[in-house]
Amino acid sequence: MRALLDTNILIHRETNNVVRKNIGSLFFWLDSLTYQKCMHPCSLDEIRRHKDPVVVATMETKLQNYYVLKTQAPETAAIEKIRTVFDRNENDTIDTALLKEVAAERVDILISEDKKIHQKAAALKIADRVYTIEQFLEKVVR
Repeated sequence: MRALLDTNILIHRETNNVVRKNIGSLFFWLDSLTYQKCMHPCSLDEIRRHKDPVVVATMETKLQNYYVLKTQAPETAAIEKIRTVFDRNENDTIDTALLKEVAAERVDILISEDKKIHQKAAALKIADRVYTIEQFLEKVVR
């Protein structure tokens, strides 16, 4: 199983400050259930744009633990519609790129705390494969 992790999840996990207390549990269960933890190339690009080069270097080293998707899923009419309706800035465009991987079934699930990603997932009818940290934990810790 492949779990695509949104940029915010990667940052929560690899930052020096604990932002979300359940991030450790998330990664425990991803590892225990042998999910391949995936990162989209757009997430890596987003992190590389951080203004502090020390932070970028540190994050790049830590992110070597994740599988970076080598290619990107093709655009579809459904994705183009999502872009037209929802995307207003570069972050929105990146979020749609992540959802495109789920819609194309190149990854099994996406984990994100971004509310707009969840709205887009519902519009694409893939909300059952897009989780918040808490939703994923509720699913696997029964």
